[in-house]
Amino acid sequence: MTSTSPPKSLSIAYLLWFSLGMVGGHRFYLEKYKSATLLAVFGLYMFVLASFSGELFIVYGFIRLMEVMSQNQNFGDYSIIFGIFYIPVVVPIIYWVHDLFWIYFQVD
Repeated sequence: MTSTSPPKSLSIAYLLWFSLGMVGGHRFYLEKYKSATLLAVFGLYMFVLASFSGELFIVYGFIRLMEVMSQNQNFGDYSIIFGIFYIPVVVPIIYWVHDLFWIYFQVD
């Protein structure tokens, strides 16, 4: 028993990528359920992290960075603040941009 799904629209896939891309909406549409579920879980985790805890540390780190730069001091341990809170934000954005090109090859 084979199931044939209707052809997918490239414009709908890109619309979902743009609006729900961080939580895998376009991947659900393209029937890539495993990666879509992982992306949804990771996207929701990042949303919660950024909403409740990350913002405070990012703002503090940015203010401290500006103070250090204005005094021409060494960054020292303050670069760790950016590593902890910016890398988890940058990685999903890179993945999101990767999906911009991936979608084209997944649509029939």
